[in-house]
Amino acid sequence: MKHQSSRPYSVFQCALRALANVFAGGRRTGCLTAGVPMNKNVNSRSILLFAFLLVAFAINFLFVVEPSPAQQRQVLPTRLSAPEGVRAVGRLPGSQRLSLALTLRLRNQQELDSLLRELYDPASPNYRQFLTVEQFTERFGPTIDDYERVRGFAGSHGLTVTHTAPNRLVLDVSGTVADIERAFGVTMQVYQHPTEPRTFYAPNVEPSLDPSLPVQGIGGLSDFSPPRPADLKIVPLGEIAKANVTGSGPSGAFLGSDIRAAYAPGVTLAGRVRQWGYSKTAATTSATSNFTSATSISRSRSRS
Repeated sequence: MKHQSSRPYSVFQCALRALANVFAGGRRTGCLTAGVPMNKNVNSRSILLFAFLLVAFAINFLFVVEPSPAQQRQVLPTRLSAPEGVRAVGRLPGSQRLSLALTLRLRNQQELDSLLRELYDPASPNYRQFLTVEQFTERFGPTIDDYERVRGFAGSHGLTVTHTAPNRLVLDVSGTVADIERAFGVTMQVYQHPTEPRTFYAPNVEPSLDPSLPVQGIGGLSDFSPPRPADLKIVPLGEIAKANVTGSGPSGAFLGSDIRAAYAPGVTLAGRVRQWGYSKTAATTSATSNFTSATSISRSRSRS
């Protein structure tokens, strides 16, 4: 709760003194309340009534709840805060810089949903009538005013714009942890990862903003799940990792027939070399024998 000023306290204290004076049997008080002097000759009942009114006024003044900055902010529908139960091991240094991507909301969402259905409906006149980037931005992207307001918000909180997008859907910014915490109402903590032998940083709560800003998400506030190749696998020490295991050749190597099947399926060619030559050595002879055996390619009579 936010107090309006120090004056209600003096009013409140004056009222309490008046009450105490009455209950103590006194009939006079010398305080001034709200600029009106209390009459020294009024009876105790009048003083008591006036004191009660002052108390009521002071309590009302003291406990009027004003919206705090936190109450005026809207929490973003993100999942960036640390998972429940993880152990915090410290704070991210306030001087450390982070790069963030602010994503803006699309406009005319219902119209966009309808268009997406029509684009793939053969009976619709909009079937496969795809929009250009410029057309999509004009109809559904954030407005120029929306984008500028987000840029202004970033700049007013000490964040530097590092990249803008032609469709105005993303605004890349960078800034210190201290500025980011103030901008998004978070505390950047360092946590022990629950399943990996490392730490990660994340906000203690979901970020929040002024609801008038058309921001729907923030990328870069956490490294709990960094980007990884989908097929990346950890190979235990001592094991040999195979680069290719999907070809039809030895050890999963790709052969000509594999390339043909991938890029020219249905052709009548057998995928075999009609004629080729090489300089005959013991090494090339062995390699050639292995290759022709694996690929079923017949060899012509060698020439010396």
